[in-house]
Amino acid sequence: MTQQEIEALLDQRIGLSPGSLGGETVLKAVGRRMKHCGVSDPRAYLACLRSSEAEWEALLELVVVPETWFFRNKESFAFLTRHVRTEWLSESAGPELRVLSIPCASGEEPYSVAMALADTGLDQDRVAIDGMDISPAALEKARQGVYGPEAFRGRNLSFRERYFTPAPGGHRIDPSVKTMVQFQRANLMEEGRFAGVKPYDVIFCRNLLIYLSDQGKERALAVFDRLLKPGGILFVGHVERSLIRNPGFQWIKQPGVFACRRTDGGSSPPMAEGDRSPSPLRRSIRPAIQWPPLASPPSVSETAPRQGSSKAAPGRSSMDHRRRSASSPMPPRKAAVVEGYLVQAQRMADQGKMEDAFRLCEKSVGENAFHIQAHFLMGLICHAMDNEERAEEAFNKAVYLDPNHHEAMSHLAFIMEHRGEWDKAERLRRRAQRIRQKEEGL
Repeated sequence: MTQQEIEALLDQRIGLSPGSLGGETVLKAVGRRMKHCGVSDPRAYLACLRSSEAEWEALLELVVVPETWFFRNKESFAFLTRHVRTEWLSESAGPELRVLSIPCASGEEPYSVAMALADTGLDQDRVAIDGMDISPAALEKARQGVYGPEAFRGRNLSFRERYFTPAPGGHRIDPSVKTMVQFQRANLMEEGRFAGVKPYDVIFCRNLLIYLSDQGKERALAVFDRLLKPGGILFVGHVERSLIRNPGFQWIKQPGVFACRRTDGGSSPPMAEGDRSPSPLRRSIRPAIQWPPLASPPSVSETAPRQGSSKAAPGRSSMDHRRRSASSPMPPRKAAVVEGYLVQAQRMADQGKMEDAFRLCEKSVGENAFHIQAHFLMGLICHAMDNEERAEEAFNKAVYLDPNHHEAMSHLAFIMEHRGEWDKAERLRRRAQRIRQKEEGL
């Protein structure tokens, strides 16, 4: 019960879904902190956690996921520079381009934005970049601006020659870039934190939503709903596209670019503290991936509804059904192995290790060819690797195994659009929308 209370506290304060971290991450982190504090009674540690801000921050440092590097997903930064050159400079009447990176971790993402914009020749006086994160340790590293080899990945590191100088411990970022970014601590779940904040032209929020609970996702996206300007661009992680289904957002149809443009008029100015009026995005939150339980599930035939019966109760996600019917019956030990592969694959994908993630998905499918979510995750990973042929094959298998898998259908629609097969894309999108509306009781 104490463990559940600690997890509930993490959800309440930072929106974290402990299960998204995989395994026993939170349990191990709590164990380490209890040992450090010399506490053996979990309830005593919980009381300490509630009363001590320093202990709370120490626990946070063990559960946050700081994995990042410069120009992660380079296609996004290439699109950003094109957007600034071809649209913002010609259409914007504003005095400055405002960009938010949250969570910014140790600064690699907002500094990448700064370098990309510097390469466009845009006057630095017209750029305002805010990097926000919940981790004081990460923010301190960002302010220092010194990075080791793990921050520089990929073959093209020409930016390091232009914007960094060798320093003890790695490379130091150039002051001209450093001054373009302002770092500050921020928690998306903190009520009133963003009241009065001026809206942004661009928001980077990549690979955060997948770690949040459903309520945490709603609260985070409600903040973005208030902070993103009409016509603004929201960048998300490659597995987070299915989280945002607001009709006022249009997805960028370019391979490797996981971003959407706000096409509606935007919401009212940022809410003052205490204003709890609902955001239109709150009706459009859906989990990107939910993992089946680590146990032997019943067979598809045992859980599938009879002909004419409702697929799911109004308001219930079809994921609830797929979690029960994700695979054919398997011994519990073997089922746990498959789920372990998938959790590792998700984590590898979040870290940009797509090849490793793909191989883990292959192992999962090799153990159980009827595992719906294994095929779905494989599709997401192949799509992120720009292998549309393999992605299409994986998504089609997910739909074959679950004809109501509207998330897979939505991704198939993206692929069809990239090929210019607009009619097929539209049919898939309408089919997915009908299924989703039926599940939500609309």
